[in-house]
Order: sequence, then C-alpha cells, then structure tokens
Amino acid sequence: MLPRRVLVADDLILTQIVPGDAERFHEIIEQNPEIREYVAWAAKVYVVEDVIPALQLHSNEEMAGRYAVVANGEVVGYAGIHPGHQEKEYSVGSFLDRAVRGKGYATRSVAALVEQIRTQLRSEQIYIQIIPSNKASVAIATNLGFLPAETVVGVDFPVEQQRYRPVQIRQGKENDAEAIWAVEKASWIETYANDELGITSDVLSEYLEGKDGELNEQTISGWRD
Repeated sequence: MLPRRVLVADDLILTQIVPGDAERFHEIIEQNPEIREYVAWAAKVYVVEDVIPALQLHSNEEMAGRYAVVANGEVVGYAGIHPGHQEKEYSVGSFLDRAVRGKGYATRSVAALVEQIRTQLRSEQIYIQIIPSNKASVAIATNLGFLPAETVVGVDFPVEQQRYRPVQIRQGKENDAEAIWAVEKASWIETYANDELGITSDVLSEYLEGKDGELNEQTISGWRD
C-alpha cells in the first residue's frame, strides 16, 4: 500500500492529493499552459471542477499514488504513480510550477516515487513515458538512470512517445553508442542550461550536435570505436 505522505527532504514532501488541492493545481496549470502539452490528465483541466475527475480517471477514488509536491509548505507541483499496461507495471510522472523549476524538486520527487514502487508495490517494472520535445523530463529520466526503451503512440496524446526504463548494467555493445550519446547530451543540457545567461537548451543542442546535426554521427562513431 502506498503511503499518504512521503518525506523526500526537509524542505520537500509529497502528500496525497485531496479535493482542497484542486484550486492550486488549476492555478499551476493555467499559469504554465505548456503542462497541458505533456501531461494527459492536465490536458483535461480548464476549470477548478475539472481537476479531481481528471485525476481519478486513471486512479481509484482515494487517488492513491497521486501526490502534491509540497516545497517549504507550498504546493508547487504534481508527482504521480500510474498503473501501466501490464500486471505489476507502473509509470511515474511529474510537473512543477515554472517559478520553482531548476531546484531539483522534480528529480527528487520522481526518485521518491520510484523507491515507493520498489519498496511498497514490490515491482521493478517501471517506466517514464515522455514526448521527446519535453527535454526537461528527458533530463530527469536520464539523470535517474532511465534510458529510452521503446517508442509508443500515446492513448491520450496520439503522438510518438518514448518509454524510459531503469538502466541495467551490462557489457557495452556497438549499438549502445547512440543511447550513450543521448544520455551525455541530456546531462550537458540539464547541467549547463541557463536562460538568464542566454544559454538555452537549443543553444546547447546546436553546440553539441552542430548546426545541421553533423557532430552527432561523429560523436556516435567515437563511442562505437
């Protein structure tokens, strides 16, 4: 059974969502409309009254595993465990108010969810499903040791999405080179992107890949060698 409250750090906890949180979630989604592009249940939220039914759509009435991310006493985002398509399989996801991004809250929250799945639900069948353009989520997944495993077409979003699964340690193979390069790029972007200094993720991507992507194959070939 999943707990109603998960202590992540002294300044960060996850609390099971209650109806009283609906107004705050609606506010976060309205102030950060890009969330609707990446989070299935958030795409269904346009008024406060939409929040709880949207959350319950793929959960039970008590919303076990659906958490408010609370930083320093304020609800700043969402983190949730969702049932997968196979028995004992689960996906995890999160979003944050733009005002608190870059503080590691999302990474730590998702890590806490993964730990709950392993310890409370006794499962290693975990994935994070991401639309590839959502580079922040890709960085979180790779930083937590998840790698692209398969491409699927989402049910709620009929576009190609990638499922990231936990890394397994084994002897490297030649065809691992592209995935290794993807991890390295994501790590660079997560570490060095700084919009205030004009170092955007697009700027870093061009630096790493080349203006026309010509550096990609060069780097991948180096990994193969």
